[in-house]
Amino acid sequence: MKLRQILILTLVFLDTVLVRNHRLSETFIFGEDQEDLSWRVKQIIIDRQPTLISAKFSSLGFYLPPGYLYLLAPFFLVTNFHPVTGQLVIIALAGITGILLYLTGGWLAWYIYLTSPLLHQYDRIFWNPNLILPASALAVLALTKKRPLLAAVAAGLALQSHPQAIWLTLVIFFYYRRHWPIILGIISLLVSPLILVELRHGLPIPHHLLSAQP
Repeated sequence: MKLRQILILTLVFLDTVLVRNHRLSETFIFGEDQEDLSWRVKQIIIDRQPTLISAKFSSLGFYLPPGYLYLLAPFFLVTNFHPVTGQLVIIALAGITGILLYLTGGWLAWYIYLTSPLLHQYDRIFWNPNLILPASALAVLALTKKRPLLAAVAAGLALQSHPQAIWLTLVIFFYYRRHWPIILGIISLLVSPLILVELRHGLPIPHHLLSAQP
């Protein structure tokens, strides 16, 4: 990568971080979702109780893989669980998203992301879906650059964040259907902790989905 490109990416990252950080301390919310994330990371680091699952979604008992928790762990460890940790995480992910969008669609894509009020508000919440935007941006970059392995990684990251990432996964499967074995292998590896829990407990997620009332 040329020096000019490195400088541009650094500028994109820093500008995104500065915009997302504007008055963040005044609007940052620490509620039930944020407490749950912090408590689960505390169990991993302080209590030394690694986990194979993350947040629970809906009354159906739908759990997520624990990837986001382990991504958060170094931030909490470095800051010694300071309350500002959540803010550092979301602005860092916003900066990464800005870089990925610039690499995909140039200055226009980055500018739209940077100035969109809706995305600006979304990026100021510390919660499990924080990985959706950077993972989606990575997926679009992978699709435009025709990188099936990178697309599979993006899908696996998105699935750590929210159940609706299954739609992104299906798009990637369809687009790279000729490479489905390796796509399936990478995604399965990234969500393998949740798969192990499912197998150990008799596939509770499919069971709950099938038994749910319409």
